Amino acid sequence: MQLLLDTHAALWWWTDDKLLSRRSYSAIEDDRNICHVSIASIWECVIKCATKRMRLPAPACEFFIERMKDNAFSLLPLDLRHLRALEGLPDARLRDPFDRLLAAQAGADRLTLVSADKAFDALRVKRLW
Repeated sequence: MQLLLDTHAALWWWTDDKLLSRRSYSAIEDDRNICHVSIASIWECVIKCATKRMRLPAPACEFFIERMKDNAFSLLPLDLRHLRALEGLPDARLRDPFDRLLAAQAGADRLTLVSADKAFDALRVKRLW
């Protein structure tokens, strides 16, 4: 299975946070699954760190790159296919632009989104939690 980790899922995985569901933990841990982290998640954290809404132990880019390398997670770039899928998303409860990008990427690339956020369900994204 190919997984796209929502920003919080990746952060909770790396910090061994008990908020990460047991089912999500098992899926991420399973070597048969490929884990992706979107460039949108890094972008979101860069902004949140710059505006002091988030603190990480290192600059956001460095933090993500090192942990992704340590865990053999793939970086999912943002491309035109994803933006086309973004245009096609319905106007649902999901208003956060970064979450909408993740939904578009998951849909366009047929990835299972690992997220606690039930709002993704309104966009018919395959979600695991």
